Amino acid sequence: MPFDLASAQPVGDGAAGFDLSTAVPVKKPVRTLDRLADGSVAPSGSPAAQEDRDPAMNMSALGRFGAGYGKAGVDLTRGAGQLVGAVSQQDVQDARDRDASLMRTGAGRVGNLAGSVADLLPAAFLPGANTLAGAAAYGAAAGLLQPSTSAGEAASNVGWGAAGGPASLLAGRALGAVAKGAKAALWDPFTQPGQQRIAANVLQSFAGGPKDAQAAAQALQSAPSVLPGVTPTTAELAGNAGLAQLQKTLSSNPALMQDFAQRAQGNRAAMVDSLGRIAGTPQDLAYATHQRSLLSSPLYDQAAQTVAPANADLGKLLARPSMAQAWTRAQQLAAERGESLTQPTANDISGRTLQYLKMGLNDIANSGPQMGMGAHEVQAVKSTLADFNKWTMQNVPQLRVADRAYADLSRPINQMEVGTQLAQKLQPALTDFGQNTRLNANQFATGVRNGDAIAADVTGRQGAALSDILNASQMRTIRQIGEQLARSANAAELGAPKGSPTAQNLISQNVLGQFLGPLGLPNNMAGRIAGGALGRTIGRVVQFPLNAAEPDVMRALSQAALDPAVARQLLTATQRPGPGRALWNRQGLLGPVGGLAARGLLGNSNEQ
Repeated sequence: MPFDLASAQPVGDGAAGFDLSTAVPVKKPVRTLDRLADGSVAPSGSPAAQEDRDPAMNMSALGRFGAGYGKAGVDLTRGAGQLVGAVSQQDVQDARDRDASLMRTGAGRVGNLAGSVADLLPAAFLPGANTLAGAAAYGAAAGLLQPSTSAGEAASNVGWGAAGGPASLLAGRALGAVAKGAKAALWDPFTQPGQQRIAANVLQSFAGGPKDAQAAAQALQSAPSVLPGVTPTTAELAGNAGLAQLQKTLSSNPALMQDFAQRAQGNRAAMVDSLGRIAGTPQDLAYATHQRSLLSSPLYDQAAQTVAPANADLGKLLARPSMAQAWTRAQQLAAERGESLTQPTANDISGRTLQYLKMGLNDIANSGPQMGMGAHEVQAVKSTLADFNKWTMQNVPQLRVADRAYADLSRPINQMEVGTQLAQKLQPALTDFGQNTRLNANQFATGVRNGDAIAADVTGRQGAALSDILNASQMRTIRQIGEQLARSANAAELGAPKGSPTAQNLISQNVLGQFLGPLGLPNNMAGRIAGGALGRTIGRVVQFPLNAAEPDVMRALSQAALDPAVARQLLTATQRPGPGRALWNRQGLLGPVGGLAARGLLGNSNEQ
């Protein structure tokens, strides 16, 4: 209350005084005092009086922000105390009166909102906080914790929180959708990291989703040994139907088909060349045959000049019926070569005779079925041949040395003959005219399955096995060629179904997916919308400005389809946002804060 300092009597503003000499009322200047909150007094209009009426007046903007920030935490504590009866409505009103000047400043309001966000931050990680129902529930709870001066205000706080939570959550999702969609449309297609993200999304989508994408990546990582020179595609190694369809789609793109054609031609050439190294050339075969004759003939000539002592075991062998036929056959063979044989006696037998008897028995054993011999008889002849060879090896060491040398020199020849037969099965006749055409995968596989029959054919020995002729490295080459043929055929079969999305629409579908995903739609629903009629219509509009970037995106997809290492990285790529984006993606924080933000920004009459 103002006071007249001269008379110490209270007066009003502009109070009339009296001139004692004239007794005429006159206006006199007065000085007034204001009683401050602490009980002291100060002249009206002085800085102390003004600061008492408006404590925020002398604060900086940062100070007001800090005061508002701290007020948020105090209010939550005060609201919690009010719920348990520790704080009265009058206490709330008194605190609100003290803070009124602060809350009339913009910095104070912003600080108060920031403090509310920080205080309610843990609510973002509560179960269901990023759902509409959860946002409403936690928003209502946050409103309930706000101090109030009446039951009506408390109900209003709860209502604002329950309504503002879902509304702000939807607004946040919409903003996120717009931001991600704009990024997908205006940034990703034109930058290498963005193109890689698009390629990762496409690969994972075609693979069947994250789970199947992980399985495909594991298949790429644990791929079997591959034939040197062969580079399987991602679809061939992964064995995934979706990736096979993507490869088929990409390989049909005029801008990319040459890359896939070159890969297929290179793989075919590597398989043919590897098999060709086993088969050799006609010149290689002629040289090896000549070397075998050149090196083994002297040894056989030396063995032919020896005379082996006959014994009872030889006599028993010569007495068998097949040996009589073998002797007749041996004489015919010798006569054809202009030689004559010495009849075995009871005391000795020449090495030449033994050699021709062996050839005669071989002919009978191998051609027995054609000669009308039954299976049991043929088997008996083979048993006699085995016994005869055993006796010869034990009693004619010179012939044993010659046979071993001949067998060793025959192995590379037999390998080339096996390789030639398999190469003829693998390569169609058009290859003879110099074109690298499609390979006969099934005929090659059938030949390998019947490899023992080929081995018997090239050696002239029944019971010969393919693994006895080819060495370990050659057998591995045969197996790797078969495996690559099988992978290629499997990828072609898996990619055969029609109706997969065309590669030209992949970018626009990625853009639509970025817009629709953050809105909270289930992934399958968002995918159906993006790939449906509406999505395709919008996609045409979106696609138009992205045509310039499409070749680069398609090239990134092509690289992933052709390079399993690149594909494995993209299939396992996950969007790992930073801490700030991870918190934003929770979006549950918007629920509890939504109502408070609305009240703070629109204004709360009870805070004035």
